[in-house]
Amino acid sequence: MDRATSLNWKDRNRDKVAEYTQHRQKHDPAFRAMKATAQRRRKARQRAGTSLEDCDSIKMIYEQAMALQRITGIEYHVDHMVPLSLGGKHEPGNLQIITAVKNMKKGARPIWP
Repeated sequence: MDRATSLNWKDRNRDKVAEYTQHRQKHDPAFRAMKATAQRRRKARQRAGTSLEDCDSIKMIYEQAMALQRITGIEYHVDHMVPLSLGGKHEPGNLQIITAVKNMKKGARPIWP
């Protein structure tokens, strides 16, 4: 099911969605934690002004890192060239795939071209 179909179904079935969500929030601590995490990410994306197209590109970068890890057996990270803590953006042009060892050594220092 694609995103548009899912959103249409949710729009037509608001009562069912609300009832289901309320039940899960009351009885499932993992759901509350997952919802809080999603909300933090959504707010961060809004603050950063990340578009949906950028989100798809970013997702592809993370998928490439996971594929590299499966192929080589070496752990890879997606790194922000200019760290978020120094004003870098969470956008495709600021991301690179590097080994976990290099990323841990780099820390929150920027890589300037």
